[in-house]
Amino acid sequence: MSNSARDWLALTCERDGTIAQVLRDDLRLAKVGARLTEIVDRGSAQKAENFIASLASSNAIVGWQLNVPFGDGARPMYFAAIACGETVLVLAAPERQEGMSNQLYEELSRLNNDLINRERELARKSAALERVSAEKTRVVAIAAHDLRNPLTVISAYADLLKSDGVVEGEHLDYVDEIARSSRFMMELVEEMLDSSRLESGQVQLELEEIDLVHAAAHAATINRIRADRKEIAIAFEQECDHTFILADSVKLRQIINNLMVNAIKFSLSRTTVTVRVRRTADRALLEVEDQGIGIPQDKLTAIFEPFRTLVPTGTADEVSTGLGLAIVKQLADMHRATVEVESTLGRGSLFRVVFPVIAGR
Repeated sequence: MSNSARDWLALTCERDGTIAQVLRDDLRLAKVGARLTEIVDRGSAQKAENFIASLASSNAIVGWQLNVPFGDGARPMYFAAIACGETVLVLAAPERQEGMSNQLYEELSRLNNDLINRERELARKSAALERVSAEKTRVVAIAAHDLRNPLTVISAYADLLKSDGVVEGEHLDYVDEIARSSRFMMELVEEMLDSSRLESGQVQLELEEIDLVHAAAHAATINRIRADRKEIAIAFEQECDHTFILADSVKLRQIINNLMVNAIKFSLSRTTVTVRVRRTADRALLEVEDQGIGIPQDKLTAIFEPFRTLVPTGTADEVSTGLGLAIVKQLADMHRATVEVESTLGRGSLFRVVFPVIAGR
């Protein structure tokens, strides 16, 4: 608009016609919070409602004549609008400004066409990304299926050779390495499949009321065998008898186990891994604390990215897939929970998952 043009109206509003911002108002008709129907005279009120209603189905409308109060009477103004999402730009000018309506129409048409082209391009790119994601998930699923069986056979035969005493001496070390590597590959396949399904949105939670205290205590018990191999103690602490959350029991168990496996993997012998459940007024806190190698402060965010490992192996040369904590973060997000971490190099780390509790429980 030319600054020399007088009696212009320019404002933004919501789709229901509520004025959000007044950009220019030479006739001093509009105010924030009012509706478009309030800036026209009574005879144009219904037509103004129709103008607003048309915004629900059109991204651009032009050429609507509405009368507005002017002195002791009314005067015609020509309204046009262009919508972008939930925001609508409304322009109005008097008929007497020669050529202005054509300029307004041409500019709104240009903006509308540009918006339509951008929406089409975004839709095209979104569809392409969905196809790539679906194909990746399919390939990972096929690979997981094809790798599971031979890896299971390799692991089973390695264990058989060890137990039957068929292999001795240095060859027994080779069999141990075969067994260890096959177990790692099976773990990697399963975690890659889990991560791929989570990223593609294929995982659906089956929410139920679960006592976080009971779930954490059970996880502490079943992980003691793993910890015993490294002479690591497992301690369980509870600051409340019960605390109930809405969770998928299988995925909640996966969150706790992944945190405990990670803590044991990077802890030294003769240290303690503590599993703790605390409760605030509206939050349930699950904590897994170790006395391990710790994490540099500048890496605390990166550890939740897939395949990001700060060290290649655990304290007993356990190989890390780099997916365990990424899966924890993804599953926590699905439960509307947050993951926090505190760590000091050489002294250990504390991972905390904060869940919303069930109201009244």
